[in-house]
Amino acid sequence: MLGVQGLINAYKSAAAMVLQVIPLVRKPILINYQLEFDYTRMNEVMMIVKQTDCAVLKQDMQLFCMMEIGIPQYRMEEALRRFEEVRKCG
Repeated sequence: MLGVQGLINAYKSAAAMVLQVIPLVRKPILINYQLEFDYTRMNEVMMIVKQTDCAVLKQDMQLFCMMEIGIPQYRMEEALRRFEEVRKCG
């Protein structure tokens, strides 16, 4: 039997070994935005989403589309500028 202190040490050692073995994963900070657009703009919007590494969080695609996206903080300025250009062309 390990006892309470033995179990604490065993779990502590196991957790330390796991943290040494698993790779570190870095993910960008995402800023959530909601886009609303006409279905005819779908290709333009999706191209910007893909090119600026946005994450699609939720979508409702009908005649008028709604999409919730997460824009990486480091691509925010570029993405918003490009979405604004699409909006002005419509």
